[in-house]
Amino acid sequence: PVKDWTDEDWCRLTRSKLHKQIMEMQKKIIRERKKGNIDLVLQALKGYGN
Repeated sequence: PVKDWTDEDWCRLTRSKLHKQIMEMQKKIIRERKKGNIDLVLQALKGYGN
């Protein structure tokens, strides 16, 4: 059960979630860069940093 999870369990979960988001982000950035949408890439990165 979730309430018995340790800090480590939570860290693992958030790490994998974050990792997935970062991978998605990278794919998106590569796609947009190939299209030459540098502005979009920069906007995406700014949004990601906040």
